[in-house]
Amino acid sequence: MRSRTFVIAAAAAALLLSNDLSAGWRRSTQSLIDAVRPLPGGLGLLPAPPEDPENPSTPAKVALGRQLFEDTRLSGDESLSCASCHPREMAYTEAVPFSEGAEGKPMPRHTPTLLNAAYYRYINWDGKFASTAQLVPAIMANPRNMNMQDESVLITRLESVPAYRALFREVFGGPPNKQRIALALDVYVRTLTTRNSPFDRYVAGDKKALTDAQKRGLMLFVGKADCTMCHRGPNFEDDQFHALGIGGDDPGRFKITGVEADRKAFKTPTIRNVALTAPYMHDGSLSTLREVIDFYDAGGGGYQPKSTLLRRLHLTEKEKSDLVAFLESLTGEVEKRESQTAAE
Repeated sequence: MRSRTFVIAAAAAALLLSNDLSAGWRRSTQSLIDAVRPLPGGLGLLPAPPEDPENPSTPAKVALGRQLFEDTRLSGDESLSCASCHPREMAYTEAVPFSEGAEGKPMPRHTPTLLNAAYYRYINWDGKFASTAQLVPAIMANPRNMNMQDESVLITRLESVPAYRALFREVFGGPPNKQRIALALDVYVRTLTTRNSPFDRYVAGDKKALTDAQKRGLMLFVGKADCTMCHRGPNFEDDQFHALGIGGDDPGRFKITGVEADRKAFKTPTIRNVALTAPYMHDGSLSTLREVIDFYDAGGGGYQPKSTLLRRLHLTEKEKSDLVAFLESLTGEVEKRESQTAAE
């Protein structure tokens, strides 16, 4: 059964968007969303990023992870770093459908942003890995990714750098290896959280942090458009896997589980900072937020299998514009919690 706050927000949205309302009534109805707390779908402020008791964060470990993130020594031919596919200036993703892996060959899926990945239960599109610490060794060894096959070569490279020799021994009490590299990268990625978006300021009590259009978009998000079925919670994602009717041969979650219901299902990504992370979907097939809204308005893609959660939304042009405005309000600031110590 839908919650009382959901019903209030949905009713407010319906009233607000009625063509029969005067401007005065529109303003008063729009203020209803200001009174709805908690927001439907558990939308709200991000909590402190979770700590891993088996891999605790320290300033030195974060500093080490930060330097490793941008170091091409981690790839077989020293041409790629983690930042090659997750550049900071592009919100830790790439503005192309597929990043280039080893030997310049395209990767099979769009590079997801690392922003707020600390809150994920699964770290990649098909849920094969639960953390960056699990993902990194596989990415480094994969011939299509960084193609670092020989760990002894990797160790020799890093041991040749005095700053790395010192940092690895300070953090881990010994020399570098793939697992220690993965642990350092894991704690660094956990620092990449974003806060202080207009939406965050609004939830924190600043009713003027969102524009009128963004408030209307928020009401649509929790009401008519029903976006919180999947994009819910403080990180705007459900850590579940859904088939959206997108074509292609990628089996998605089915490749991991072998369960037919998981065929072509992919993890719901966070939509915090979504205005910065185009293109969209696992295959990078949608270039703009407006294209994404049109896709869902049509009930998803035209291929099977497809989730039964998808349905036609019958959004107006104004409603689509308001939804895009709300999504733009989710852009936050990356916290500056990492050390600037360089390993050169």
